[in-house]
Amino acid sequence: MLKKGTWCVTNYSEPLKIYNQINTFIHYLVPFLLNFICTIYLTILIVRSRANVDKTKTRLQLLYEHLKKKKEIFVPSIMIILSALPQLIISFSLACTELDTKWERYLLITAYFFSYSPQMLTFHLYVAPSTFFLTEFYLTNIGAKLKQKMNIKHQQKLNIKSKK
Repeated sequence: MLKKGTWCVTNYSEPLKIYNQINTFIHYLVPFLLNFICTIYLTILIVRSRANVDKTKTRLQLLYEHLKKKKEIFVPSIMIILSALPQLIISFSLACTELDTKWERYLLITAYFFSYSPQMLTFHLYVAPSTFFLTEFYLTNIGAKLKQKMNIKHQQKLNIKSKK
C-alpha cells in the first residue's frame, strides 16, 4: 500500500537542483535527437545518391518515395521521445512534492516505468517494422521456432473456423 507523504529520491540545493534538471533533460533529449538526426542524414544521403543515378525524378520526389518505403525508420525516434516525455514532465512538475492523492502517486510510478518501454520493446520497435530485419530474424533458430509455433496456432484457428 502506498503511504501518503512526500516522495523524494534526493533533496538538492538550488544550484544542484538546476544541474539535475538540465542533466535529466539532456539524458532524455540527446538519444532522441541523435537517432532522429542520423536517420534524416542517412535519408538525405540515400536520396542524393539516387538523384545522381535517376535524373528523371526530382530530389523531392525521390525523398517522398524513400520516406514512403522506409517510414519504419522513424518509429524508434518517435517512440523514444513519446516514452520519455511523461517521465520528463512528471519529474519536473512533481519532483519532491507532497503527493496527497493516489492518482498522483500511481501516475508518477506509471510514467517512470513507461519511460523504460523502448528498452523492453526493442524487438517491436526495430525488428518488426522492418521487412528486411524480420526476414533475417525468421532465418535464425529462435525465429524459425517462433514462426513454426505461429503457423501451428494459425492452422488451429482455421480448423476451428472451418468446423463452424
